[in-house]
Order: sequence, then structure tokens, then C-alpha cells
Amino acid sequence: MKFVILCPLGARTGGPEACFQLSDALLRLGFEAEMWLHEPADIIAFQEYRLNPAPQGSFEVPVKTHGIAEYEQYRYKSFIRYSPGERVVFILPEVYLTVISLFLGMEVLIWWLSVDNAFKALGSINLNLLRHPSIRHAAQSSYAERFLRALGLEPLKLTDYTVIPDGGTETVALRPLRVALNAGNKVVVNLDTISALIEAHCPGVEIVRIAGLPRKRVYEIFSTSRVFIDLGNFPGKDRMAREALLLGAAIILGRAGAGANEVDFPISTMYRPDVYAYVEIARLASHMALHAEAHVSRFDIARRTFLDEKENFDAEVLEVVSLYFGR
Repeated sequence: MKFVILCPLGARTGGPEACFQLSDALLRLGFEAEMWLHEPADIIAFQEYRLNPAPQGSFEVPVKTHGIAEYEQYRYKSFIRYSPGERVVFILPEVYLTVISLFLGMEVLIWWLSVDNAFKALGSINLNLLRHPSIRHAAQSSYAERFLRALGLEPLKLTDYTVIPDGGTETVALRPLRVALNAGNKVVVNLDTISALIEAHCPGVEIVRIAGLPRKRVYEIFSTSRVFIDLGNFPGKDRMAREALLLGAAIILGRAGAGANEVDFPISTMYRPDVYAYVEIARLASHMALHAEAHVSRFDIARRTFLDEKENFDAEVLEVVSLYFGR
């Protein structure tokens, strides 16, 4: 039995990194696993193969390398061949729901790394496809788990883990008066207004926006900021907030998606305002920046939780794989 994990070639986001983490865990734990780093043409070729199987019986794709430095730490083997006689479990992130019919009759695990990103695909398929007996589901977040249960599905738990550089971080009270903002495409609120309000309540503050920066630079910002504000939609248990916490910053999360519950992010409700409560967000961020030591211990539980993620992930992988032992 081998596991084949689908992942878009060259993609550098939280979802693909989770796929590489899963590959690494499966191989470390003694299972056979391969990464199908595909281009659109591969999916088209697989569709043609499923409609008209090749005379030799196998489906083959060229070897591809991801070319992403951050993923070099994860073990993986390239998927190059599928033969109908071998037992294969295909692991498909939810973005592949649009092509789920190509895998019917095969063993499939749909890994819900995101919920919001699947809505378009869900609208294009018959939901009974998700209930096919050959398909299992795994949830990266409590947010995804609750969504799947609402569909009448029983998901497995399969999260991921946070990676930060080794070394200590400067005591938060000794850091510059700096607040970092997620300014990526998951944020649609008015950051100019929020920034102006923070500056009005916290004279001398430096506000740093994070969007499209190299990972090393993001880590530097988190390591030298007192507060990180993420008002995104949290379609899954996003990495940036976890990274910021583990690098010593306090966090404010918008009350949305996975950011809205204490299972995915075990922080107090006071640090989880409505994303459009601009004045509340600014006043809270200003107090957290000016009085950092009063807030820092309030995040100890979350930091301990995220520090244990890799060990917990390995245990989850074993639990998931064990379900396939009996067949």
C-alpha cells in the first residue's frame, strides 16, 4: 500500500507545505508515500487514461522537482507511475473536488486544509460524491471538522505543524514599539483606517505590513514585533498567527473561520474581535503594544499547544493510516 499526495507544482502556500509535511511524516513512520507534483496537463492526461486506459495498464508522468527552498527540510519521493494492480490511497486536498469523479472507485482521502476555498468546487459537484464508500475525509481544523459534520460526514483529524527557526526570541517588553499586520489577499478590511487609529492611540508606533515577503523576513518581523494582527478569513488553521506566537509576539485574530474558535487558536475571546470593529482593534492593539508584559502570559497555553504540533501530527497520521490496515 502506498499513499499518493496531490500537490500543485511550484505552489508556495500553507496547503502545499502541509502536503510536504504529510509526506515527510509518512516516510519517517515507515510507510510508502509519493508526492504527485502536477501541472494541469497531468490531470488532463489522467482523465484521458481513466476514460481510455493504456494498453500496458499503467499511468506514467515525468519526474518533477518542486524547486522551493523552504520544502527541502521535508522528505518526499516523486510520483511517476500508477498501476491498477497496486493498492494506492490518493490523498486529495479539497481544491481537487472538481475532479473527484476521476478517482471514484479508488481509495481516496480528501484532506480539508481549507473550507472557504472549496465552496466554488462544492457548487459544481453532486455532494453525494463525497459520501461514496471509497472516500474518507480528514480535517486540518476544527472549523473544517464542524463544516463536514454539517454535511453529514465523519472526518478524521489531520492537522499540520508550525515550523520556526531555532534560537531564542527577544523579551517582548524589550522589542521596538512595533505592530505587524497581515496585508495579504485574505484580508479585505481597511488597513489604512486601522493603522491610522493605532497611530492615534499609540504615538511612536511602527506599523509593518506583511504581504509577499520572503519567509526569513516574515520571521524577522515576528521576532521583533510586540503584536501581530491578522484579520483574514481563516479558511483553515493558518500558519502566520501560529508563527508569530511562537516567535514571541502577541496576536489579535479576526473572529472569522478557524480564527473564531478556541480549538484551532486557544486564545482568550478578548483577542478575537469582529474584523470590522476598527476602533476596538486599534485600542486593543495599542494597549498590547504599550503594556506588552500585561498580555504576554495570556498566550502561554496557545504557545505550548503549537509547540507540540509535530508530535501530535505524527500521532494523527498513524491513526489515519491504521484505518487502512484492515483491507
